[in-house]
Amino acid sequence: MTFTVCKVSWEAQKDAICAIRQHVFIEEQHVPVELEWADDDPFYTYVLATTTAGIAVGTARIKDNGHIGRMAVLADWRGQGVGQALLTKIIELAELQKLSAVFCHAQVSAIPFYLQAGFYQDSDIFIDAGIPHQVLRQYL
Repeated sequence: MTFTVCKVSWEAQKDAICAIRQHVFIEEQHVPVELEWADDDPFYTYVLATTTAGIAVGTARIKDNGHIGRMAVLADWRGQGVGQALLTKIIELAELQKLSAVFCHAQVSAIPFYLQAGFYQDSDIFIDAGIPHQVLRQYL
């Protein structure tokens, strides 16, 4: 199956976004529930990857300061270009906002993905939600 990535509103796609994050972060990666959900979730810009059948398979968000976060792809869809398509769309949105750079707190296991996309390592490794992370940045 193929997929598309679109900018979506939190209000319209909250259930799909939350279901993906619940599955990937809370169930797979054991992120504590209280660390996953934030009161400011509705205020970010989101993208959602959906199949031609309308099934949500990946999501990501960007804050006004260029912080990319909560990028998650369901396991069955990893390695099929969904993550790259989400990242490409997020960067397009950042460019439309006239941001000069984007950055993320990447899990160490995802660092090669971001390096391949043109990001560079911009911090020491730190622990977030019990998982090693590193700040990665890309100038636009």
